[in-house]
Amino acid sequence: MFQSFTGNSRRPRQVNLSSRSSVNPFAAHSPSKRHPPSAHGSQATLAIAQQERLRRQLDRERLNSSRTIQRTWRGYIARKTTRASWRIEWDKYEQERNPGYRLPDCAAGRLTSGPPTQYPTASDCVRQLKILLAFIDASDQDDAVRLDYFSRAFQRTVEEMPSLLVEGEWAVLLSRLATTTLRVISTSRLGSPAFIIDDMLRLLMFLTKLVPRPMANKAREYYQVMATLTTSPWARSGDTNMTRGLITQAVLAILQPITSDTLEAYEWFARTYLTIPSLEDHLGSLNELAVGVNYKLLASVLDSHILQSQQFLSSNDTVGRIWLLAYFIFFHRHALGSTFSEQAPESLFVKAMSSLLSSVATDISQRIDVEEEDVSKGYNPLPPFVRYELLSLVNQNSITQLLSRAGVDGLPGMDDQAEDEAKSLATYALTLLRIFPRRGDEIRMWLYLGSASTTERGGLISSRMPAIKYFWNATKSTKVYRTVVERPGEILEMLKTPSTNGRGVADQPSTSWPGREQEWTIILLFLELYTFLLKVLDDEEFFSGGSLDGFVSNGNTSWTKESTLPLAEVKYLTIFLKNLAFTLYWSAADLASDEVETERVGIRDYFNASAVMLTQKSSNVKPKSKELGGVTGIPLEYFKGLVTGLLRMVHERDSRRKFLPDGHWLMTDRFDMEGFIPTVVAEEENRHQLQDDEESDLENEALEDDDLGHSLGLGVHLQRSNTETEGDILAKHHANIRRENLFEDAFEQFYPLGEGLKEPIPNTFIDKFDTVEAALTGGGRKALLRQAGVPERSAEWTQQIRELLNRYEFLGRVIGKCLYEGILVDVNFAGFFLLKWALTGGSSLASKESAYRANLNDIRDLDESLYQGLLQLKNYPGNVEDFSLNFTRLVGGDSGEIDVADLRRNTVYSGVYTLGDDMEEHMTVKLFWQVMESMPNTDRQKVLKFVTSTPRAPLLGFSHLNPRFSIRDSSSDEERLPSTSTCANLLKLPRYTSARTLHEKLMYAINSGAGFDLS
Repeated sequence: MFQSFTGNSRRPRQVNLSSRSSVNPFAAHSPSKRHPPSAHGSQATLAIAQQERLRRQLDRERLNSSRTIQRTWRGYIARKTTRASWRIEWDKYEQERNPGYRLPDCAAGRLTSGPPTQYPTASDCVRQLKILLAFIDASDQDDAVRLDYFSRAFQRTVEEMPSLLVEGEWAVLLSRLATTTLRVISTSRLGSPAFIIDDMLRLLMFLTKLVPRPMANKAREYYQVMATLTTSPWARSGDTNMTRGLITQAVLAILQPITSDTLEAYEWFARTYLTIPSLEDHLGSLNELAVGVNYKLLASVLDSHILQSQQFLSSNDTVGRIWLLAYFIFFHRHALGSTFSEQAPESLFVKAMSSLLSSVATDISQRIDVEEEDVSKGYNPLPPFVRYELLSLVNQNSITQLLSRAGVDGLPGMDDQAEDEAKSLATYALTLLRIFPRRGDEIRMWLYLGSASTTERGGLISSRMPAIKYFWNATKSTKVYRTVVERPGEILEMLKTPSTNGRGVADQPSTSWPGREQEWTIILLFLELYTFLLKVLDDEEFFSGGSLDGFVSNGNTSWTKESTLPLAEVKYLTIFLKNLAFTLYWSAADLASDEVETERVGIRDYFNASAVMLTQKSSNVKPKSKELGGVTGIPLEYFKGLVTGLLRMVHERDSRRKFLPDGHWLMTDRFDMEGFIPTVVAEEENRHQLQDDEESDLENEALEDDDLGHSLGLGVHLQRSNTETEGDILAKHHANIRRENLFEDAFEQFYPLGEGLKEPIPNTFIDKFDTVEAALTGGGRKALLRQAGVPERSAEWTQQIRELLNRYEFLGRVIGKCLYEGILVDVNFAGFFLLKWALTGGSSLASKESAYRANLNDIRDLDESLYQGLLQLKNYPGNVEDFSLNFTRLVGGDSGEIDVADLRRNTVYSGVYTLGDDMEEHMTVKLFWQVMESMPNTDRQKVLKFVTSTPRAPLLGFSHLNPRFSIRDSSSDEERLPSTSTCANLLKLPRYTSARTLHEKLMYAINSGAGFDLS
């Protein structure tokens, strides 16, 4: 059925205007075959028409191209001819004006043998200048010679005609002349005459005096040419000193005039010229350059123009920024002269330095301590000039006085200017800590000793505010602090690094605002300083904190006490810290969202029995270093340790003397206990499920991770049972220990065992006669601990540091073995050591952390008298020299030759040996001194040690020995050995009748010390 049927069965008429048969043209040929267009058909006609149209278009383009080439060539020929005629006209005029003028020939040198004559009138000078600018070609050396000739004639004309105006038409022409001169210099080749460059530089300096503003507007091109010229071989050819001096003068030329465009000149001077490495090598010296640079204008340009450009700070030219930083420090140091280390840096200098220094801090921190090229890490040492300038920043006076120019009149509600100033100071100080980590404690101490000042109307300093309180006030004024304290739920977003969208633009969440990164720097610096303060702050000063806004007006109070925060402020600080710390641990998996999702680690994983497995898995993948909220160079892990350490330091103070309310440290309001308990139960079930695969590992970790499931007594019983079971299974080791060399033998035979030291080890003790002694293993281990000290004056311990560390490690293993096997030892550990031990080590995820921070109060457990002495020294308001703590030291006696005559003169005799009226000595006494004089000095020292317990003589002679050296008879039995009472320095000497017997018995006594069997 046909839907289009109209009822008419007649065929429709076909109209064919072509001469071809009525064949379907579209079906004439197979689609897969190509046929050239034939002479007939509509498709062939269209193809032929298209080809003819294309041919006509190509003919027109060819014609137009030929016309363009002809026009260009005719123009070039016309310009060349015109320029040639102008050159002839210019040369003809100069020959008429100056008979000594000769045609330009670069090889012949200058156009005149002497200085060119001045132009008779200003119009003649203008005429010649216009013609010169019209025909000069910067790449033509003959034109460069003409420009050199005109420059000298022009300068002489202006000097002879002071009334010559340089405004209006003159200003435009001189601006064009400056541009042409710069092009001539930039296109000069190595073979060009040296006098051309020198004269061109003089012309530029002369033009700068005539038209300073137009020259400043050309600063970008100007310093690009100067940079090229400085680093080119020109500076090393010809008269080196003269060329270098002219380059330096030309570089400073457009910086000297003070105009509205001077800052633009300084900007391109910094961007283009001060990024050249090793300028001192190219210019010979930087002193002349430093004299002409106004470092305050340079600092202003760096702060307001260059460092505000993210393109400059994020560029790959790190080397250029490092050299710019070094030159800037050099100019500042050169301007201040000898007072550089005594004056506080200006706020403008600090602001510029904080931005510039932070942009290259990562690269500098990696190379500052590198002395030789490290191929493995790809680090090259910093150039000596750069390193020297950077080290000059670490100066006590400049860092201590860093806050002296900061006003605190706007605190605690800091205005915008005061807040910006605090941000700059914090950024600068934190960057110094990043670059110089080895001198971190020094920098923190110098910052802590600093203070901000308040001024009266007359401009005099009325009082000072400690740096701790200054930055605490600045911290409280930040939006970050208020958010952490008031809205803890938003902390996680603030800690995350801002993400970028597909266009590479950072997303702006609700927790991000301008200046957030700088606010974090203020908080970080305060945490650094307060951590340092708590190290040197004793409890009495901590709990007697003064007013927050109290200023120091006299020097009678210790600086640590003045820097102490009130306890009410410490409470707010702990709220801030615990909110941060909880988020850092509880949301650890969210903060590490960039890592593999299957390896998410949070605070719950610290209670997970499979934590070791997770740690081992993650150790194979190098994690990406996360940064704090986008703060450049501050790793999140470092911030986490800083917050945790400071929080624990305050908690220790509260544990010793409670000042915070009950329940203050609990964080149960931050999570749902009903959800937390099932999580712990699930982890416990998971631990039991893994027990079959990791049975041995779980047994070792039972006491470590499951301390909530059983009592301490049960835990100890389980540990002892495991130890006994392992003892029956493990193989045994055997060792032979000599009594007189106990620690050395034990170290040599037991240290290589490593963890095998836990296994049962039967010991055989051998005396000096190689006789096996009867001894219990436990008793031998106690004896080892009693005699584990370093052998006196052992060369091995002083020369091999690694060996010393191994011995300390071995001693710790022995103590661990005693604890492992339940053997009591007489070893008392200091409280601070136990505290550090409790916060370090283990096999859980916390094994990589150590939040212990040593402080002054720990010394009390070590030495109470030393602690009290340090407190007096720290709190003394006067001069420390009053304590007379000079370089005197306690000397343990004279280790030189024993003076037998001096000892004999100061010896006291008793008993039968008492001297009579004739002062004649007993025969045995005479024999004793005869034997002493015949002994070598080593044996004399042994005799002295045998009697007085020390081999050394008193420093001022035996007359100062107290009690005096004494000799008394003991018996007439010559078979008896001499004996002593060392507490009384008394030698009990039998009445020997021969020197030989006395020498034999005395030597036997002093060389046979009491062994373990006789003790």
